[in-house]
Amino acid sequence: MVLALCRLWHLDTAYIFSPPESTVEVMPTPEAIIDSEKYVMLTDHHYPGTFYGYFNVPNSENRDYAQFELQMEMVDGKTHAKFTYIGSPKDENGKAIDYTRVYHGTPILQTRTKNVFLLLTNDNGGMFFMYFTYKEYNAQFNYFRKGIIVTSETVADHPVVESFVFFRNPIKKEKRDKYLRGLLPMSDDTFYISVPIMERLVAEDDEVSAFFAEYGYLIQHEEDHVYPISVSETMAKIKRKDRDKQYAAIRALLLIKQKSLSPPRLEYEHNITLAHFTKDDLQR
Repeated sequence: MVLALCRLWHLDTAYIFSPPESTVEVMPTPEAIIDSEKYVMLTDHHYPGTFYGYFNVPNSENRDYAQFELQMEMVDGKTHAKFTYIGSPKDENGKAIDYTRVYHGTPILQTRTKNVFLLLTNDNGGMFFMYFTYKEYNAQFNYFRKGIIVTSETVADHPVVESFVFFRNPIKKEKRDKYLRGLLPMSDDTFYISVPIMERLVAEDDEVSAFFAEYGYLIQHEEDHVYPISVSETMAKIKRKDRDKQYAAIRALLLIKQKSLSPPRLEYEHNITLAHFTKDDLQR
């Protein structure tokens, strides 16, 4: 009952359940860090709803993607977020195991930079941090966001940084399986793919073949071993109103990006040798 009331009123359960003699400094609640000028609760009515999201499984030994549902709702002028992580672990026989974890938080708008962040936690000490751009809408509702997600919910408990995407509507499985991983690599506008892999994609996939036939001159630089591909440079060659051509190029770029040299995640493992080097050499 107490736990349910804490969740209802968004109270800090670590503080509520801590023993009276505890001297541990508890994490401040999101409300405690809100500043009327710099950080405000996200109350834009275009953002609440249920979103369906994906990111690479934090475990570097697993090349699958994880799913999540992000529910944002406004009650009495306050916005609360519920994040349900849907993992895909397998047992020793390779059989999928049902795995879900629920986290709660408050979406905060950083007014100066127009970005939104959520610190999502649960009662077991789990944590996800999400950060994405904020856009004001007039008529339509928020329907897509791409950002970064940070967690230590990994096998080794190392901090992991990676990209995530979420959508207002579920994505059909056949489209997820074909294109989704092209949205998740960590790269900026330009990414790199090895020449042999690109040549194989051109030979095996009609969409990539058509893309390379039309825009190959943009990426066939003097590089010997990799092709640098600029998304913005490619899109600049297509008329803004030609949606069919734009979307065909994007589909091909997503297929190519899945095989690119961009990492799926960044795992910040503590390297003891590197630590000793910084102490004994770099900092002297």
